[in-house]
Order: sequence, then C-alpha cells, then structure tokens
Amino acid sequence: MHSRFLSFAAFAAVPLLGVGLAAQGKLPRPLPHEVDVKTPRLPDPHKGMGEVVAFTGDPPAAPERRSDIDGPLADQLAAQQPAAPFATVVWSTASDGRTWASGATYKASFGTDGFTYVPFFGADAPRNYPVRFVLRRVEVGGRDLAFDAGPVAPERTGDRVVFRRGPVQEVYDAGPRGVEQSFVVDGALPGDVVVEIDVEGDLVEDESLPGIQFGNALGRVEYGDAFVVDGGRKLPIHSTYAAGSIRLHVPASQRTAAAVVIDPVISTGYAATFPTHDFHNPDVAYDATTQTYLVVWQRNYSAEDIDVFCEVRAADGSFVSGTFGVIDNSSEHWSAPRVANLNAYDRFLVVAERYVATNPAGQ
Repeated sequence: MHSRFLSFAAFAAVPLLGVGLAAQGKLPRPLPHEVDVKTPRLPDPHKGMGEVVAFTGDPPAAPERRSDIDGPLADQLAAQQPAAPFATVVWSTASDGRTWASGATYKASFGTDGFTYVPFFGADAPRNYPVRFVLRRVEVGGRDLAFDAGPVAPERTGDRVVFRRGPVQEVYDAGPRGVEQSFVVDGALPGDVVVEIDVEGDLVEDESLPGIQFGNALGRVEYGDAFVVDGGRKLPIHSTYAAGSIRLHVPASQRTAAAVVIDPVISTGYAATFPTHDFHNPDVAYDATTQTYLVVWQRNYSAEDIDVFCEVRAADGSFVSGTFGVIDNSSEHWSAPRVANLNAYDRFLVVAERYVATNPAGQ
C-alpha cells in the first residue's frame, strides 16, 4: 500500500443491535445526555505553562492486550479473515449522501446523478474503473417519450433502488454477484419500445468478444442479454452497442397491455481468475455483557480505494450469522481501522483514517 498523508480520523458508533444481536433480547441503552462521560484533563507535571519539554527517555512500550477487556479469543480472532464476506449485499451512505452497495465482485453507487458500477479488479489494480449508465432516450411507437431526465433522488428498499422518472422507472436489484437493471415503461401507448442508455467511463467495448462488455487487461463489466418480462416469462430482445450507447428494442409483437419491463444484468468478468479479497490490518474489541466481539478489517479495493468492514463473533469465536457489515465502502480512501467497546452502554466505536487527496501534504 502506498504511503499517504491522512487527513483526520473518521468514526462510527456501532450499537450491538445494529450488527445483528437483537435476537438476544437486549436493547442497547442510550447514552444519557446529562452525563459527561469524558475523563477530565489533568495537568501535566512535566510541562511548564506553555513550555514544550522535549522527550528524552525511551519510547513507551506498546500496551499488552488485556484478556479481561478484549476477551480470551481476541488475538485468535484478529488473525482470522471474515467468515462470510458478501454472502449478502452490504450498504452504506457516504459523506456526500450517495448510497453504496458492495457485493463479491463489484460495488455500485446511487445518487441524484444516477447509477455507477465499479467492478472489483483486485487489490493490485492501480485505481478504480467506474462505469456510469445514464438513461438518455425512450421511444414508444416511433415517438420520443418525455420523462424526467434530470437529477432524481434514488429510493432504496432493501436491495432494490428505484429512480422514478415519470412514465419510466429505472430499477436496480443488487445481488452478491451483480446488479439487475430494469426499465419499466408505461404501457398506455402502443408500438415498439426503444430504450437508449449512455455508457461513461474508461473501459472499452471489445467487438471481438460476444455480447456487450467494457473492459481492459484486468477484467470487464459485462452487460448481459436483455429480456422483456411478461408475467412469469422472460423473452429475449435485441440489444446493441454503438457510439457510446446501448440500445434495447422491444417489438410491439412482444408487448402486452401492461407496462413494459426490460431486464438486463450487469456483472463483472475477469481476464484470468477471480482476484482474492484482501482483508487485513484487523482489530477486535469485546463486549463483556453480551459476550460478543466486533472485528474490523480494511479491504484494499484498488491502490487508490480502501474500504472498512466489520463482523460480529460470539464468545467462542463463531460467526454470528448476518452480521458482516460495512463501515465505509464508498470511493473514499479509509484505512487503519481500530475498534473499542464501552461495556456500560454496550456500544462499539470504530475509528479509521480517511485520506483526502486534495489536502496539502501533511494535513
């Protein structure tokens, strides 16, 4: 990993309930607002009033892990990888308000400017290679259908995100291995339906490969075959790519009186084998009341993008199902996560360093 200047320590409070312990029947106790839990600062007898005294002694020894606080399995857990990474999609909201989803082979973001897919090309990839898909044109019966093409706030329910654009809905269903993209077009008007999507990014479509895909030497983003959904059936439709746009065509003969649903899947393909996940720099803390651990790791998504994930373990070190979660999975560079526990209130606190490239060196 490259050496970088780090701007500040970002942090997130993680209540036990929020990471999957509701089944134990214990609700987290809120911190009382009227109590100051901070330890008052004591005067330093080695420093004068405003005078900086140089430190001349030996550096202090690193504190040993205390098993009564961190639990008897703390060291063992800190040496392990996550037990169930990306068995399901994990979600977060970045500091800029964008919603992020992470699966095993990609991450994707949703904002007022639409949908962006970021394939995972391995921790050694020099940077991210995002691909943005922008709905540009919808035609019904040979006439352009007016829809809201401007900024639209995404609406998320579970693993589904919807952009409501008047007579057209742009829908994304995130799964562990890809994102299902759907366009739902008002079925009131008769005739053929044509949907055109602009594709923006540095990855290049290779005409020599089958299907529609955008890639480089590391891998590719595959735009799967498109279908029109008719009840429980899926009928293949014609899809082409030219001049930076994907064109999906539904003949009138394949339509019903209902809304037209067009359904391709976006996924990640690789030039060689699937790159391994790079979870490292772990830390662990223990909650004595619930006898659970929270383990945190950083994951190098590329050389310029590091994410932070967490997972809950039981007292015997076993994985607590459904608790693999995310502290940050945006395109920001978070690293060096550390976790602590405030047992009196059954809270974990995770801190991490966030690198800001635009900051002056050393700030």
